[in-house]
Amino acid sequence: MLKVKKNVGAKDRMARMAVGVVLIVAGLAVQGPLGGVLIFVAAVMFLTSALKFCPAYTLLGLNTCCGGSCESGACKAGEDKASGEASE
Repeated sequence: MLKVKKNVGAKDRMARMAVGVVLIVAGLAVQGPLGGVLIFVAAVMFLTSALKFCPAYTLLGLNTCCGGSCESGACKAGEDKASGEASE
């Protein structure tokens, strides 16, 4: 199995899920190719949220996951880099 380093934090994941829901609704409301594109983008948002990994973040050198050290376990339970606060 391919092992990837997590780079998507808790708040980022919640935002991706919320945007994904909005895009699904918009995709179902819009007819034609644009609707399909919106649903595809929503699926990508859900997938990156579920895997806690975003390939674009890797290319850009971004990491919103607990201070950039998710794999090492250095963060406190649920701490998110963006706020420094514990998340649920």
